[in-house]
Amino acid sequence: MKSLAISTIILLAFINRVYAQNAFTTSYVEKTQVSPKIGVLVGYQFASKHEVGIFYQKEVDMPDGQDNSIPRFYEKEFFGINVASQLFSFDKANLIMDVRIGVTNKTNFSITPSLKLDYEFIKRFHIQGGVGVRSFNPTLQGGLKVDIY
Repeated sequence: MKSLAISTIILLAFINRVYAQNAFTTSYVEKTQVSPKIGVLVGYQFASKHEVGIFYQKEVDMPDGQDNSIPRFYEKEFFGINVASQLFSFDKANLIMDVRIGVTNKTNFSITPSLKLDYEFIKRFHIQGGVGVRSFNPTLQGGLKVDIY
């Protein structure tokens, strides 16, 4: 997984120099029905405002406030490909349709769609918030995106 991430970063840096597009990184938190998750995403935004990247997401270990009843399908780890497209844009705010496609717990295939609002509060720094669906349950998301040039 580390070699894949390093190779992707090198490829994105090369494409960024050749085509003058935007590479970016995002760190985010997602509140699911079972437990909160944290994740990181490294990607590439094309001139058409479509995004492609890879992500890694892991469960946050919360010592307090958790009951011991674990559901049958329990996600501890989720990694794969992220695809996003800008639906609407107004000044510094963007509405984005985001889909994460990947593997959970190294055994199950999962597709998680979400709808995010992205606001660029300082040049190259964005704050994001949104809602999504995970295992037919709603989720809340929040994150920070940094454009890398």
